[in-house]
Amino acid sequence: MGMKNDKQTFFGSIKGRIILYIVLCIILIIAVTAGINSIVLRDALRASEHNVLTTKAENTADIIDEWLTRQANIVETMKNALETMDLTAAQGHIMGYLAHQQTPPCPRDIESEFQLSHPTVSGILSRLEQKGFIELRTDPNDRRCKRIYILPKGEACHELMHQTIENNEKRIVSGFTPEEQELFGQMLRRAITNMGGSPCHRKHKEEKSE
Repeated sequence: MGMKNDKQTFFGSIKGRIILYIVLCIILIIAVTAGINSIVLRDALRASEHNVLTTKAENTADIIDEWLTRQANIVETMKNALETMDLTAAQGHIMGYLAHQQTPPCPRDIESEFQLSHPTVSGILSRLEQKGFIELRTDPNDRRCKRIYILPKGEACHELMHQTIENNEKRIVSGFTPEEQELFGQMLRRAITNMGGSPCHRKHKEEKSE
């Protein structure tokens, strides 16, 4: 009974009330601080996640930029190989297309395949014929059509370009496992499709022949 009266006297006194007030303030400060820390931690986590995503995006952009730079080097090797045969890039594309046809095509086939005008295709074929890469012969079954035949010089051109392409491909996938090469090819095909392109003629024709 006496202890209960002592407690009532203590909390009823000014000193007891001050101490009680201080204790309550400390509890309140701890609670508020904990809440602030929780908010700060949450914001820090969000910022960290954002920074990680930003870093990933920046890394991807850097990788793409570096790949495009290296791709330009690959294109340069192709250009140099064509120049050794006195061919332009456009003429090289046409020669690559001709080399993978089952039967000698007509000029209109090239017009359709590359979406080029008749005068443009006629000019390219004329120059290729003058340089001894191809020969245009009248189709015996259709006098209106001239078939395009590759000459030995054209075959040598194809072999050189094929070797150049293979060397570049080996450099690109050097150290890749077969599974990684397949995955890399899938990703490249998706990227090409995203950019509005389509598989190259060489792959297309190989699949047909299989």
